Amino acid sequence: MPRKSGPHRREKLSAISLRGLPPGLYQDGGNLAFRKRSPTSASWLFRYMLAGKTHIAGLGPWPDVSLKRARELARDLRASTGEGRNPLAQRARGAAMTLSACAESFIAAKAPGWSVGQTRQWQASLRDHVFPKLGDVSVAAIDVPAVRGVLSPIWLTVPTTARRVRQRIENILDWASAHSYRTGDNPAAKLILNLLPKQSHNVAHFQSLAVAELPAFMRDLRRVDSVVARALEFTILTAVRTSTARGATWSEIDLAARTWTIPPARMKSNREHVVPVVDRGMAILEARVGEPDLVFGVMTEKAMLKTFRSMGYDATVHGMRSSFRDWAAEAGFARDVAEAALGHAVAGSASEAAYLRTTLFQRRAKMMAAWAAVCAGEVATSDGVIALRA
Repeated sequence: MPRKSGPHRREKLSAISLRGLPPGLYQDGGNLAFRKRSPTSASWLFRYMLAGKTHIAGLGPWPDVSLKRARELARDLRASTGEGRNPLAQRARGAAMTLSACAESFIAAKAPGWSVGQTRQWQASLRDHVFPKLGDVSVAAIDVPAVRGVLSPIWLTVPTTARRVRQRIENILDWASAHSYRTGDNPAAKLILNLLPKQSHNVAHFQSLAVAELPAFMRDLRRVDSVVARALEFTILTAVRTSTARGATWSEIDLAARTWTIPPARMKSNREHVVPVVDRGMAILEARVGEPDLVFGVMTEKAMLKTFRSMGYDATVHGMRSSFRDWAAEAGFARDVAEAALGHAVAGSASEAAYLRTTLFQRRAKMMAAWAAVCAGEVATSDGVIALRA
């Protein structure tokens, strides 16, 4: 039975008593009421005054919406009405705004201060992990179970991505709240971590191929007749990130100089990166001449990974950068040269960095030629000795 209390006391009801209540309207206090129509039909109501008029907002059916949750919703609505806002109007606005629409507006507002790479990372993670489940859902209706449903499948398998996805959903929902598209607590806030298993603190390295496996793999790859295979081969030969190769444009390519100049906006380091293109890389590019804008057309990282898997190799595209770095160290190339080839920062001051970018290019060109030789089944070292494998 309802708790005995004074006329202004809140939380008059108890979760245990709700099931046994006969049909009727019961006040919990704080503008929250419980309406029971039958033993199997009941709902929550929030009654409030605004501009001299009485309004009633439905908070959802019981037991889908628990007493605890109904009180949380009522608390948020009291805060809204106390500030002179109409929760019904806010709800109508929120219902018209899906999560994907809010995400698009949020990214558009933030993109001027982001690099192109950061914008693409946001778009890709939302497209791959969030929109399939929540893209068309009203931003006002997204709750903790909905966010958990997105995170649970990837929380342990791709932990870094999962953490970023949670943060991105949180940011978008905060933006939606600031624009009055939703009310209440943010279901993607850090509290949701209590509902998810603990992630391992071990660093998850990208799967790579041993240097000894490279010649056979590259031979198999060259036999695959597809644009994706050529993009994958070019990515490996240049040791760039997957997204960088997929976004390569003809305006960045200088066939005469045999260089690929990647602008700062497309580099994680936000620095221009000039890649010396080896003979096989040039052959790949020359075969693509005439294609508009993107050198390899539009493709996804999944397509490149699928090529790996279809060939029977258990590795990732990004892991090939690890293969390159391991080989460079074993072959005797200087650390700065190898790091510069990967597009990593190699110096502290801007003047020193500019100097190194200039002086390391020829050394990088020599190293990339040696890397291509290794990929072709030859032996190459920093001494420049290349001999066919027996």
